Formats: sequence, structure tokens, C-alpha cells
Amino acid sequence: MNDAFNQKLKYLKIHSKNLFLVADFEMSSSVDSFLNEIASACLSGIQVLLYRDNKSSDREYISNAKKIKLLCEEFGVTFLVNNRPDIAFVIQSDGVLLGQNDIDILSARDILVSNSIIGIACHNLSQVDIAISQQADFAIIYDSDSLDKHALSSVNIKSFIYTDINDIDNIYSYKLLPVLNFDLIKSDVFCNIKSRLLNKL
Repeated sequence: MNDAFNQKLKYLKIHSKNLFLVADFEMSSSVDSFLNEIASACLSGIQVLLYRDNKSSDREYISNAKKIKLLCEEFGVTFLVNNRPDIAFVIQSDGVLLGQNDIDILSARDILVSNSIIGIACHNLSQVDIAISQQADFAIIYDSDSLDKHALSSVNIKSFIYTDINDIDNIYSYKLLPVLNFDLIKSDVFCNIKSRLLNKL
């Protein structure tokens, strides 16, 4: 595939999306309940889903990821794997989110297919600058309370902020986007969040 096609595909899969959910398996009591929560989230209008799992074996991780991928495909949700470009390649997910201690973006691109989305978790603006220089497709920003949100809102990368309900209005004011979790999408404020995001803020 040529670069123009890949960029268009990435736009459709990540840059045009606003509702981002982190699905953490450690917060669920079983695989079935986890999958049910994911299905409910997809029905609720989630557009991007990140599968996080730090307790399963690789075999279990792959099995779970394949099931989540099917759900995401059914609802047109972009599906990302956390930390594991090797598993992202095996199951052919839409992409991966890398942490600061994972392999670098350029090495991950050597593993994944050319149109895979690669994001990176950042804790400060210097890490965001590095992500941009390595042509990351998006960044999730942690420790958002300590960041200059005005400076962050002007960077040339799709930026999602890991936040809580009380910080929603603050990040909206800088045209940044919240990373949601299961607890948040079950709350009464989710309809308001969804309405504002789907209306492009």
C-alpha cells in the first residue's frame, strides 16, 4: 500500500475518532464479564478501544484479543493492543499503544504491517516531542495535572488525556480529548461527554 492510502486509513481509524476507552482486564472478574462490558461500551458509541491486560499469559492474551477484535469489527470500533506489538501483529489489530519502557516506535513499525496505528503513552511534553519526531500516530498523556495544556493543545499530534470526570471541562477548553474507562461510561455524565465529542467539541 502507498503512503497516501495508509495516511487516509489512519485518519479513518484514529484521527477522526474522539471517544477512546481503556478496557483493563484486571478490573473484571472473568473473561465473559469483560467481553460483556466491552460489547456494552461499543453499543454506547465508543470509537477506539485499547485492550490492557497485565495478568494473562500470552496464550490467554491472544485468545482474549481475538474475541475483542471480533466485537470491535462488528461495531466499527478501532481496536488497539497495549504494549505488545508482537501480539498486535499476530491478531492483526488496528494498532498498538507503546509505553515509555517498551520498544521504540521505529522498531515497532518493523514488526507491524505498514498501515498499523502506533501511539505512545507520554508523561511530559519532552516525551510528546520525541513521539512526534518518531512519527507516532497519537499520544495518550498521563499526569495531565502537571502539564501545560495550552502548549499541549498546539502540538502536531492527536492527543488524548487520561483524566477523571472532574477534569473534563478543563481539557475540553484546550481541545484535548479524554481517555475514558468502564466506570466513566457507566456514569450519568457519559451522554454529555459523547454529545460534546461527537459534535467535535
